Amino acid sequence: MKKIAYRILTIIAWLVVLVLAACNVQSSQSERVSYTESAMSQAKGCEQLAENTSGATFVMLNTQSSQLLVCNPVRAQMPYVPASTFKVPHALIALATGVADGPEHRIAWDGKTRAVPVWNQATTLATGITHSTVWYYQHIAREVGYQRMQQWVDALEFGNSNIGSIDDLTHFWLDGALRISALEQVIFLDKLRRRVLPVDTNAQQLVAQMMRVAPNPGSVTLRAKSGLVLPIDPRTGDISNAEPIVSRLSSVNRVGWYVGWVEQSNRKRADIVFALNLDISHSADIGKRQALSLMLLEANGVVFN
Repeated sequence: MKKIAYRILTIIAWLVVLVLAACNVQSSQSERVSYTESAMSQAKGCEQLAENTSGATFVMLNTQSSQLLVCNPVRAQMPYVPASTFKVPHALIALATGVADGPEHRIAWDGKTRAVPVWNQATTLATGITHSTVWYYQHIAREVGYQRMQQWVDALEFGNSNIGSIDDLTHFWLDGALRISALEQVIFLDKLRRRVLPVDTNAQQLVAQMMRVAPNPGSVTLRAKSGLVLPIDPRTGDISNAEPIVSRLSSVNRVGWYVGWVEQSNRKRADIVFALNLDISHSADIGKRQALSLMLLEANGVVFN
């Protein structure tokens, strides 16, 4: 009787495990289904976006209604190099691993003059995000190390989670194997906004604070990060025209990013998570990233003033 009872309890336990697993899979799948192309609606302002770029997409999620408004839904699901938008998960990883102890974690400037003037100074985790200081985050990557970096990128489910080989540690997000779509950016950022990523809640709060755009446009709070695919030397963190670096970009789409979310709780309106990427054909395209994002957000109901 004891053996029979034990077998029955074992079967029941396995059934419970299977049911819970099925529920988790169903929940995960339902979240993915809610973000498929069939759930996307045409955003307002897409004509202006097309007129101002050679190729672009825009994704906007209303976090209350789960409405997904999109310009160019096919491109919205196409993966691109994240460039400096990776500094958002990168900062989380720095805090999670203890490599950085907070936003003011400071690294002294090495004295090497780089192409971007604001890179030529001592930098913190926070100012490194604000100024997209490549050398600072390359230093952080070396401190984190290849194995821990891969583990955390996997845990955060950032894009395809592919950081390449150990030789790519200081540039996998710049011209390496890591790819993410605008739609995936929105999904990732919404998890950060809700503080549900598998990282300490305080670390998520700190990174969200570092993303705050100042001064904010109007009375709402804008948290955002830009990104731009450039030829960056993986050793020095400087813009370079050296042949090996330029040749690596031959298979990489030269895109610019602007991603983030708008907090509207003070107006009793839903938060809006968004992501824009566009082809960079001319230097003038660089300045369009934020301008077009704000234009599209306003066209779709966000009031900044």
